[in-house]
This record gives sequence, C-alpha cells and structure tokens, in this order.
Amino acid sequence: MIPENNTSIVTSAGVIAATVSLFLFYFNSVIFAEENYIYFTLLLSAAALFKGNLRLILNTDMVKILTIFAVLALYVFLHNEVPENVGRLQFVSPASTGVDGSHVPIICAGAVFFAAASISYRRASMPLWLWLTVLVYLSGYIAINSLDFAAFKAGYHLSAGFVLISAAPCLFLSNARTHIVRSIAYISLIFFIVWLTILGARTAGFSLLVVLLLLISWQRTVRNQTIFKSLFWILFFTILLMKVTYIVAGIQFHGGISTGKPLLFGLGVGFLEKQIWTRLEIWLHVSELIHDRPLFGWGSGVSTSLVAPVEDLTFSLNRNNIASHSTFAEVLFRLGYVGLFLFAILLSAIWNGFGPARDRLEVQAVASFMLGILLLSTTSTILLFSATPLRVLMCWAIFGFGVGIGLRCKQETTAPSNKPIHTAFSNSGSS
Repeated sequence: MIPENNTSIVTSAGVIAATVSLFLFYFNSVIFAEENYIYFTLLLSAAALFKGNLRLILNTDMVKILTIFAVLALYVFLHNEVPENVGRLQFVSPASTGVDGSHVPIICAGAVFFAAASISYRRASMPLWLWLTVLVYLSGYIAINSLDFAAFKAGYHLSAGFVLISAAPCLFLSNARTHIVRSIAYISLIFFIVWLTILGARTAGFSLLVVLLLLISWQRTVRNQTIFKSLFWILFFTILLMKVTYIVAGIQFHGGISTGKPLLFGLGVGFLEKQIWTRLEIWLHVSELIHDRPLFGWGSGVSTSLVAPVEDLTFSLNRNNIASHSTFAEVLFRLGYVGLFLFAILLSAIWNGFGPARDRLEVQAVASFMLGILLLSTTSTILLFSATPLRVLMCWAIFGFGVGIGLRCKQETTAPSNKPIHTAFSNSGSS
C-alpha cells in the first residue's frame, strides 16, 4: 500500500506514466495493430518468467482451466474443414477448406491468461505508474475521438466500447488503495458510460452500467457465496434467452424484417437515435443455418462474414453477408452446441477461480467486467473468433489477473504461509 503523503513515489510514477503515455500515443497505430497479438503474448509470457510464480501451472484449479483451453483449441483445430454437404450454405467468395489458424488466438489466450495469473499470484496489484498510464491513455483516447465527435458518432464506434471495456478494469487494480485512487476509478467508469451513451454505443454503455451497478451492490448481494456461484450461469442463460426472445419478437412484430424507428430522434443522444431491430434479419439467417447443423456447427474456419444470406428467407439489408456480430451466434454457427458448451465451461471455471478473493476490490472489478464483456458479446464478436485478437487477449489477461489473486487467497486460507503451493501432483500431507 502506498501512503497518500508519499509524494516522491507519486511523482516518480507520474513521470514514468507520462513518458510511457507519450510513447503509446505517438506509436499508437503501430503498437496496437491487431496482428501484434503474438508479440503481446510473448511479452506477457516473458514478464511472467521474471515477475510471476510459474509453479502456479501445477495448481489443480489452474490445471483444470488450462486443460479446457487446450480441449477448446484442439476442437477448433480439428473441426476446421467445411462439410461436404453444405445444403443451404452459400459463400460470398470461394471458401477455404484448409486450416485458417483460428486455434492460434485461443492458444495465445491460454498463454496470456496463465502469464497474468502467475504475475498476480505473486503480486496481487498493479504498480502505480502502470495505473496512471492506463488512466492517461484512456483519457487521451476519449479526448482525441471527441475533437470531431459528430464524425466519430456517425462512423463505426463499437470499437470505442471495446477499447474502454478491455482497459477500464485496470483502473481498479492499483496497489495504491487510497480513497482518491478508488474515487478516480469510479468517476472514470461513470464518465465512460455517459460518453458511450451519447456516442450511441448501446451495448457497450449498458455493459459498463451493469459493471457499475455490480460494483456498487457487491457487498450486499454478490459477496454472498451462493449468489456468486450462481450469478455467472444466471447471466449466461439470460443472454441466450434474450437473443431467442429478440428473434421471436422481431418475427412476430416485424415479420423478420430489420425495420423500426429509433426510440427518440433529434436529442443528440446516440443511444436513443438507434433502431432496435438492426440485427434481426442477420440473426434470423444465422439461426436458420445453425438449425441445419446444431451439434457441431459448420466448422471453425467458416466465418459468418463469408456466408451469403439464405435464399429462401427475406433479406433487405444492403450487404452480401450475414456477419453475426455476436460471440454466441458465431460460436454456435462454427462449433455448434459442443463448442458453446466448452466455451461456457471455460468461462465458468474462470469465474469459480475468482471466488476465494471475491471480498477484494480487484477481483470484484475483474468479475464484474467479465460479466460486462459477456453482455457486450451479444452484439459483437469478442473473446473467440474476433477480428481484434489483441484487444481480446487483453480481456483474457484481465481474467487471468483476477484468477491469480483468487488462487492466492485460496492457498492462504487452506495452507500455512510457510508451505509451498498445493499442486495437482502433491500429496495432501506433503510439505
């Protein structure tokens, strides 16, 4: 814990943060190019070698999570070929039937997850200079994109929500657990929600609002062990039910056509100026093709962005593909219910890893943001099969950071502090 009156530490951290932030802003397009996800994986893995506890890989809970990662990656790798009988499936362009490398980001996700967990297991907080760097970068990101806000609002702004929701958890991970640091984190989160609401990033803004409400009510609700264990599955199945309800309601009231007026127009609030049924036709076509191959899907290499609309269904949108813009729909389309099951089991195992440290603000923040990211996954393809693998790996790193703290707390409560970490290969009576 850093004392509030320790100005030398704060000053040093500020100088480092300012220097790093200037470097990030100047080389932003180079550093955050999505193809750099391999370098990010190597960089965080190297940091784990020097700053992490690599023996964590023998922890029974970590072995379980990494095993699910491996099974999912293997399933994606082996289930890559396009089926011989494509039925109603038609491609916008000639389909590739070879391995497209979809398993590589999943392997990187597992590596990044473990690296972050091993670091937080050894040091369960973020240094002040890094916290300040994230704060300055996010503030600068919003400032730059607000210079011509009208143009940015009119363009594709889902990425703005993804940037904020993948980096904002870091604001709650500082080792300077002072009132001012926590206040800045909460105030920043509220500001992000307002900014995204005005921008029109509906799901991103709503997801961050859910994060804020969870953090505020955590001590009275989610802190309870029974509620905590059930919350993930409640939200997961609620999301699936909401998507089904959306499609059924769209067919009932709009005949399956993506039409509809905005809630309110002319107020300058993007959230209210968006139409409600914009993805109805897309998800209806995707659902029809999922119904044709429900168990295993169409193959991990068959992206919905390469698939043309189903001929015997109405399609009025000005596009030639049915890109799902939904993690859940994309996983079901490519991997079927088997893939969705593996994905859910992986996230559930990670969620359970948070449990032993659910009383700590860092883990409360990571767990809340994980649920927020799941909500965002309903209208964007993240975590799996994303076109932004670098941002996705940052999410997995945050999850790993929370699990590392959780496993450390579990170790401290189940074994004396002078005993080594309990591993999958050690006997219960070993020292």
